[in-house]
Amino acid sequence: STDNKTDSKVSFHIRGPKAHQAIVGQGSSITCSVSAPQEDDTFEMYIDGTPFSKLSPNSSWYTAGFNRSTYDWENGTISTDIEGFVDEFTTGHNGSEINCTSYKYSGYVSMNIMLQADNSTDNKTDSKVSFHIRGPKAHQAIVGQGSSITCSVSAPQEDDTFEMYIDGTPFSKLSPNSSWYTAGFNRRTPIFNSTSYMVGPFNSSNLPGFRMKFTQHKEADKYLYQTVNVNLYNGNGTKIGHTNFIFYASVVDETVQFTAYKRYYFAGPWVSNRSCSKYLNLDYLGGFNFEMLTTVGSADMFQFITSDGERHSESMGDCSNYSTWQAMLQEAERADLKVGAVHHDLADYFTTEYSVME
Repeated sequence: STDNKTDSKVSFHIRGPKAHQAIVGQGSSITCSVSAPQEDDTFEMYIDGTPFSKLSPNSSWYTAGFNRSTYDWENGTISTDIEGFVDEFTTGHNGSEINCTSYKYSGYVSMNIMLQADNSTDNKTDSKVSFHIRGPKAHQAIVGQGSSITCSVSAPQEDDTFEMYIDGTPFSKLSPNSSWYTAGFNRRTPIFNSTSYMVGPFNSSNLPGFRMKFTQHKEADKYLYQTVNVNLYNGNGTKIGHTNFIFYASVVDETVQFTAYKRYYFAGPWVSNRSCSKYLNLDYLGGFNFEMLTTVGSADMFQFITSDGERHSESMGDCSNYSTWQAMLQEAERADLKVGAVHHDLADYFTTEYSVME
């Protein structure tokens, strides 16, 4: 991220993908903000010279769903923000310039999006089962650097026979003398930066929901971020939309605060429709011990059950184009859940597991 300060009361900030996200096939949020004594209704984001509100449906950036919002920090500072989320970067995003300019405060901040090719490998056996392996990127494949090593099989059911062999030795039987021993390989169902198996076929009268259970292991002591998406597909397998919920945990005055964006987006033949995005506080969570329910067919699209059994609903029914979302659902026949994170140590703070509500 980059800051560009004009004086002691006004500052500009821009944030794009981290190094491990700046890869074709990965995703991240793109955020610009100006913090000042007053809201800035002149603040504008330009993508390769085009205002975010005038992006063509043919633009790679269109589905990021950029949205303007403000937040009053109650300390004399008001933040005017423009934020969007790219689900998966493509070569069409590479090399783009993001420029955010304030005409009110005569300042700007900018960055270029530079992406690497994805060096992961997929080996598909049929339409329902796929294998994936990922090792170090080029900038990590250096003595003295580090990276994750991940193997996965995506299928309709959990695979308890799935095994990783390192030089012929199962990971669970590595010797303490092995260079790989301290990597701490472990088996788990998909949690972060992963996609569930495909659910369906279904129709608009029996749309599935996804339940995610969060279990906290230690309290947040730094900024944490996670996204939860439900992707929707038509009968041809074309993605037609998705929900997006972004969690933020931050430490302010030694207190953990939970905020979020709740959103839905359109894709494929529905891509010309604008997204809906709303910023909210999640003060009722108090920690990462809760269940989250995403029900794409309900106006109360996102629901939370806290550790003491209280239920809270976050509605999308007041979005101006919610009727268009409902119309799109008439074509939905399949869905999957995608969970994304930007912190490699997120599992030290909390873990998740999911189930499908049909």
